[in-house]
Formats: sequence, structure tokens, C-alpha cells
Amino acid sequence: MIYSTLSYDEAHKIVESNRFLEWDGWSINTWRADPKGFSDVRGEFRDGQWCIIFRYPVKTDGTWSIPNSYVIHARKS
Repeated sequence: MIYSTLSYDEAHKIVESNRFLEWDGWSINTWRADPKGFSDVRGEFRDGQWCIIFRYPVKTDGTWSIPNSYVIHARKS
């Protein structure tokens, strides 16, 4: 998987323009429905179904690395 490194301003623009991303404190999160979330350490029950949460925390240099597919999707919008 190819990742893009985002600055603070870029990260905010990407999260605001992508319905699949959300902020959790300083981490960027995305999730997908998956019944295995019941027993997965990343599992969470939301909207009536089990999901797996993928977290992209801020790095020590103040940037985020997220999958490039989210960045490309947001830039097309």
C-alpha cells in the first residue's frame, strides 16, 4: 500500500473532503464494516454493526501518513 504524508493543513482538507475519514483527537480514523470486529482488538460496534477501525496517528514530526487512495479521492472532489 502506498502512503501519502500530509501536513497539518493538508490533513484537515483531506478529512473534511472525505466522508470515510474522521478525527479522533490527533489521529485520523477510517473504518469498515466487518463481523470479525467482534473479536478484533481494533473492533468497534457502531451504527448497529461490528466494524474494524484503522487509525493513522500524528507522527513525531507533526505529519500524518495515510493511504494514498484517500488523498487521491479527496483531490478529485
